[in-house]
Amino acid sequence: MGITSKIVDALSGKPAKVTSRGQLVTAPLEFSSTTSIKLEVVDTAYTLSSPKTNKQGVITDIIISGDKNIGTNGSILEIYEATDSTTTTVSKAILTASIAKSGNMVLTNLNWPFSEGVWLSAKCDDDNIYITYGGYYIDSEED
Repeated sequence: MGITSKIVDALSGKPAKVTSRGQLVTAPLEFSSTTSIKLEVVDTAYTLSSPKTNKQGVITDIIISGDKNIGTNGSILEIYEATDSTTTTVSKAILTASIAKSGNMVLTNLNWPFSEGVWLSAKCDDDNIYITYGGYYIDSEED
């Protein structure tokens, strides 16, 4: 004879999620998708992720490398939330870093959410910078 049990959130009373595979979700809710881009024009917006209706993005990985064309002073890279796909105006900064000539930066195992309804964009002040972005979308929280 089995014991029936239910796991619920103490604050909301919502039940825990169990996948169709019978997995109790205690980690990221989705698998990451990756996008690779080359920032090859200075002060130009490049899209890493576009908004999805009723979804919030989560950044899991960012891998950045600068090539030999970057000048001796390096390049300032900005990853930011934007109100449209072409704006270089930063609504909310996610990451600002100086990337050296032939330098790299590897950020993995992140769990950085960004706002619903925004583009996740990148720009630089010296080229070329290569970015591989990993992330997924979750349902937006309801009030």
